[in-house]
Amino acid sequence: MRIYRLIPGPHTDDPKYSDEKFTRVDIDESTLGFNFYDACSGKPLDDWNTDIIATYEYKEAHGVEDYVFNILTWPIVTERLKRLLIEMALPGLRFHPMTLVCTNKQGQDITAYHLNIMTILDGALDRSRSDYFNYSALDEFSEPYIGVITYCLKSGLIDGHDIFKLSDRDGGTFPIFVSERFKTLVEKNGITGCGFIQVEVV
Repeated sequence: MRIYRLIPGPHTDDPKYSDEKFTRVDIDESTLGFNFYDACSGKPLDDWNTDIIATYEYKEAHGVEDYVFNILTWPIVTERLKRLLIEMALPGLRFHPMTLVCTNKQGQDITAYHLNIMTILDGALDRSRSDYFNYSALDEFSEPYIGVITYCLKSGLIDGHDIFKLSDRDGGTFPIFVSERFKTLVEKNGITGCGFIQVEVV
């Protein structure tokens, strides 16, 4: 079984993803209407705001990728990647529409979607084989939490899941993990902007 962290293309070693060439989408947090962390929590986003202001500057060398690199590190996908995910019949996904507004004349506005991944696996991190450090509780109402450097996942808990996140106690819901099937279909269909880092599974 092979499992990967899904990351935006700029964090790979591929030279085509240099800062000069890659298009970054900027999102105005003041237009969200909710805490931006909520968009990565895996919880339902019933208060999604379709008037979120998201902008990008078109660069001829490299347009907006299907897996959209953005300042908030949200999982944002184009219509093309959305269609593929729907065809894969993956459970626990919700798509929230947003418009990426081009700030110069060379490009055009793009309809995109925030991808809400609601499959959260608890206890799937093998702490004995992972490299992590402990954080203290932020206040008297919260629990201590960990920051994970190197992941090792338990095969018995992740088997059968093509896309998922880990629970807060296992390092938080920002990192996204995908299966070999997911990676293969993304690459076969020419989906752009996806980087993959293989993680250990035991």
